[in-house]
Amino acid sequence: MAGDGTVEWGEDRPVRLMDRLFGDAGGGGQRLSAPAAGAAVVALALFIAAELVPWMSVTQQQQGIGPDLPSQTSDVSLDTVGWGITAAYYLGLMMLLAVVGLVQVTRPHTRRALTAAGFGLSAAMLVLLVGAIRRAGEGGQYGPFDQGIEATVGPAPYLAIAGVLLVVAALVISGWRPVMATGHRRPAPADPDEDDDDEEPGPIDLTVTPA
Repeated sequence: MAGDGTVEWGEDRPVRLMDRLFGDAGGGGQRLSAPAAGAAVVALALFIAAELVPWMSVTQQQQGIGPDLPSQTSDVSLDTVGWGITAAYYLGLMMLLAVVGLVQVTRPHTRRALTAAGFGLSAAMLVLLVGAIRRAGEGGQYGPFDQGIEATVGPAPYLAIAGVLLVVAALVISGWRPVMATGHRRPAPADPDEDDDDEEPGPIDLTVTPA
């Protein structure tokens, strides 16, 4: 009669959130790409920073008699650059952020299609931002024909361009999932050639009944 065997499973440890998101996907689960996720987060920070700084600075000469009248400088947002540019920018930005988010969690076949769509949106956003820089340099909605206004381009469109380029980088490396060092060691697979120390219960009794 075989003796009672004792199976020791070791110490149970809670799985950390970082292990679930960026850990080894050997168990079949989908894991995020840490470099791509990092690039996407930095891109989002740049887009937020672009909302906090001016898109255009407008200097207006005070009207009056006398050569030494002070000028007034105002920092304006994207709305003053052009209404059509504003609507297209925010619509494209929402679509681009949605695509780069979906790329991180989809399967390879779907990821390739979304990556191609993200490249197209990124190219459109770059063209739009270059147009916004040109329009801001001309005075935006104030128009290029107002002699009393001098306009300069603010830092916001350049931050937005850097954000778009980082989104492109996140799309390119979305399939790269380097192995990250976690605090847990996966158990080695059992070697089928190793001798089993457990006592066998005995020979297997096979009965063959003729047809």
